[in-house]
Parts: sequence; C-alpha cells; structure tokens
Amino acid sequence: MKIFGLEIKREKSLQSTEIMRHGVIVAPEMLFGRFNPYAESNFLNTYKFIGEVQYPIRYLTDRALKSNILLKRFADDSVVWNNDYVNKLMLQANYYESFKELMVEYIVMRLITGNAYIYADTEPIFSKALYKYCDRFFILPSQDVFAELDFAKPFTEDKVKYYTCTYINQVRRIPKELVLHIKDSQDYDEVTLKGFPRLLSQKYTLANLVAVYEARNVIYTKRGALGAIISGKSDQDGTQPLTPKEIEELQDKFQRNYGLRSDKNQLVISEAPISYVQFGKSISELQPFEETLQDAIQIAGIFGVNKELIPRKDNSTFSNQRAAEIDCYSNVVMPLVNEFLDKFSHWSGLYDDGLYLSADFSQVDILVTNRKEREEKNRIISEKCKMEFNMGIITLNDWRTQLDMDRIEDSLYDKTLLQMSDADVARLRTILV
Repeated sequence: MKIFGLEIKREKSLQSTEIMRHGVIVAPEMLFGRFNPYAESNFLNTYKFIGEVQYPIRYLTDRALKSNILLKRFADDSVVWNNDYVNKLMLQANYYESFKELMVEYIVMRLITGNAYIYADTEPIFSKALYKYCDRFFILPSQDVFAELDFAKPFTEDKVKYYTCTYINQVRRIPKELVLHIKDSQDYDEVTLKGFPRLLSQKYTLANLVAVYEARNVIYTKRGALGAIISGKSDQDGTQPLTPKEIEELQDKFQRNYGLRSDKNQLVISEAPISYVQFGKSISELQPFEETLQDAIQIAGIFGVNKELIPRKDNSTFSNQRAAEIDCYSNVVMPLVNEFLDKFSHWSGLYDDGLYLSADFSQVDILVTNRKEREEKNRIISEKCKMEFNMGIITLNDWRTQLDMDRIEDSLYDKTLLQMSDADVARLRTILV
C-alpha cells in the first residue's frame, strides 16, 4: 500500500504501520502528526496530493506569470531593450524552461519547503557575471540540498564551504558561488542554514485534512452494513427474535418493493414489529465539508491568500473577491516576484554593471481597471477640494490628506486661503502652476 507515493509496509516486529522511503523507516506521524522540520519531501507530497495546499500556491504562481519582467538601468530607471544576454536569458533559462517558468518553480519550492536554491551550471570563474556566461540556471530540489559549513569561522561570516545535492543516487558537490539560497523565513536552523517551511505551522491542519478525506472515502466506498433491523416483538419474558421465515420475507420485500426509483415504494410497511439501528454516523452528521473549508482557509492564510478567494459553495460577493485579488497582487505577488528579481540581479552580476530586473504588472486587467477607478475617484476629490480651498474652508494639507498623500511640513500648507498673506499667495501660484 502507498500513501503519497511512499511505500507502506507492516512488519510483525513493529507495533504500528511504518513507511519505507529509500530504505529508511519513517513513522507515519512524521508525515502529519509530528513533522520533522526538514522533511521537505513530505511537504512537497502534500502539494502534489492535497488540493487545499496546492490551490493557494497555484493562485500566486498563475498571477506571478502575468508580470512583464524588464531590464532597467540604476542611473535613471530607464528600460534596456537591447541587452542580448538578458534577452536570451528571458527566453531560455535552461534547456526546458523560460525565465518566468524558472521563477514559478522557485516560488513553489520556496513556499512549500521554506528554501529555494538557484543553481548556475557553469564554472566558478564566471561567478561575477553569471548573466553573461551561464545559459543554464536551475532550481535544485530543496529536500536534497545541504550546505557544508566551516564551523571554525565566526557565525557573522559566510560559513558555507560548498553545497551538496543528491540526484539519481549521486552526490554532487557545487561551489557556493554558483548557488543562490533564498530562505522563506527570517528564522532558520543555525546548523543547516535552512529556513522553516510555512506548512510546519499547519501540521495538525494537514493531519485533519487527511483524516477527513480518509473518513469520507470509507463512508462512500465501504461495502458493509449501514445499520441493523431488529425485532420489535416482545412478551412477558422479554424481546423475541424474528423467525427465519419472517427475516426471509422482510428481506424479499425490501429488495423487491422499496427503493428510490419511480417504480418503487419509499415507505416501508411491515407486518412484523421491527426497529432500525444505524451504525456509525452519516456524512452530514460528521460535517467534513465544513472541516475541510476551515482547513483550506487556514492553509491559504499562511500564503497570504484571502479566504474570499477560496472556491466554496457560499461564494463571496464579486466586490469582495475583486478587492481581495487586488490586495493579493499588491501585498503578496509583487513583493514575492520583486524579491526574487532583486536577489537574482545581485547574484548574477547585473548590479555590478548598473542594471537590475524589475517586474511590471501595469498591464494586468484587474489592476488597470482599479488604477483607472482610483484616478477618476482622485479627480472628483480634487475638484471638490479645489473648490473648498478657494472658499477658504480647507488647507493644502487637508487637500493632500483626502487624496491619501503625506502631509508636507511647511507653514504654507497648514493655512487656508483666507489666512495667507500676499507673499503666501504669490508663492502659492508657483506651487499650483
């Protein structure tokens, strides 16, 4: 038997079911009851097989793909269109992926395992200008990457000597200059330098999900009795059992006359006194759908995906979903993408040449619509504020506050028009031109 691709074996010498992975016995509670912080492969399996884990991450990566990645100059933030090295990198980061696809793989690995390792498959002598001299960038499997540390060095210095990565049963040593390690958490293990995955905080939520799905599956597929029909006959000596002939007649009647089809009866009429005892609980009594929804909301929350964006039967209003999606772009997707581009620009040598990568989301439909609505709203507010200012009702700082702009520390901005001197009015004209 297998659970999430792992082979399950039951040994006579063991007290409970154990899981074999690459010949190593792992207790089931290591998967969901008591997580090992570095069992990153277990978290990857939850992403593959549990929809409540996969959905919020796919939601973020689908929106990250909508970005337009631009190369810019530090000097004036102008866009550079004719850099052949970067243009080639955007089209093909390696044999199989474009740069955007590499970025999506990075996001998935970072959010699921808490760590992402970008590897430049070239020689260390090119480490100062990787974007020029490397055409094969890969995301390494985090669960198989480990940093070999020099513990003789103070912790304030770079203690990494090199990285090891296990692939197809071979251990490969990689120079540290060719690996960019990005941790998802600020807190990390000082022995391995690995960050902690967000899903670690959801170990019991994941355990609940697995239990609920297993229970639902058993109820739907179990081939056994749902309940028992017992005799209702009694006399002075107590309850009397049904005779074999009565049992046979009852079974024959039930199978022949009763059911949910149109040609069957839905009410049971029995000549023999009987009563029914249900075994276990029904799906509705267990309320698994409410449990899985709450678990889904909790898991999505750790990735910054609002509960309004989770598909469910009591759909949220369109306006709530729209506001939640705009917020997700601004506070989750954009920071996630731009942090990757910033670190990649520094590591690959773009910074040294006065260049950097930046994500542009200005063409995303929902953000374009929101920007136009905001501009129209600000135009109406400005017209109202201008009239109130000319009437001497508000100050310039009052005007700025209504437009969600910062106040300016200048006495002129805290005066109404009626409070201004001729010199103030003359200065005002130069500001409002």
